[in-house]
Amino acid sequence: MRRFGRRSPAPPVPETEEPDDQPVGLFQLYPDPELSGSSGVETNVDIIAIHGLGGHPYKTWTDGQKLWLRDFLPKDLNRARILTFGYNAGLAFTSSKSTIRDYSIQLLESLRQLRRRTANDDVKTIFVCHSLGGIVFKEALIVAHERTMTYGSVAASVKGVVFLGTPHRGSNMAYWSGLLTKFANIAVLGRLRQDLLDNLQPKSSELDTISAQFVERGMTLQIFSLYERLTMPVINSLVVDEFSAVLHLPNETAVPLEANHQTICKFLTSSNPSYIRVRDCIDEIVETLVKLAGKSCTS
Repeated sequence: MRRFGRRSPAPPVPETEEPDDQPVGLFQLYPDPELSGSSGVETNVDIIAIHGLGGHPYKTWTDGQKLWLRDFLPKDLNRARILTFGYNAGLAFTSSKSTIRDYSIQLLESLRQLRRRTANDDVKTIFVCHSLGGIVFKEALIVAHERTMTYGSVAASVKGVVFLGTPHRGSNMAYWSGLLTKFANIAVLGRLRQDLLDNLQPKSSELDTISAQFVERGMTLQIFSLYERLTMPVINSLVVDEFSAVLHLPNETAVPLEANHQTICKFLTSSNPSYIRVRDCIDEIVETLVKLAGKSCTS
């Protein structure tokens, strides 16, 4: 039976340098590709994090100097390869015509090339998505099912997803328009992209279409939807409430977190209750993969 990532002591994870300018593509956090001997570390499941609108592949997941995907998670799941996906979410502030589908294709192509280079189609994939990153993931899965000749193996590898404050049904536009630059953690460049921001409105046709098309594609996945219970101080309100953050699918587990929209995805210590909850969701998906692997070996 193949062994999947489980808790056991892992070697220390060194500090990694963040790419300059705007990080775009997949960046491996563990095993550290710059560390001598990392190529000999055996992994058999990929965990891929996707940041949200205005986010960053490193900063979104970092509290203080602690990037939990690099500093905590490998110690709990040291047989998992952990990566973070960067895409130009700052395009929401420019005159570019990029759309959610463009971002999703960037993700798919990065994954396809990763699988081609490693020549291992057996690796299963789990996603962790914050905010709009969850919508990018859903659209990517839709595109992968549409383009099976190119991305079929990528679609087949995806076994689970943890959504962190993803606005599946949109959220109050006033929240986003007033706080976008705070969430983005980048400077405003050019005029606000109204067409992309409209996707966060409850009645947005594109978001509704993505959510509807995802249902069938997502029925075989193990889904955890974690939603914020603490308000943002500036607006004294939730950004993505429970109604917006839960898909209400039979294969979905909805879990509240005592965090706001910013802190739902970053943790200063491994004893943080929110980190433990997120880690346990990922671990439960891995546990399911272990059981399925065992059944396939005995059938």
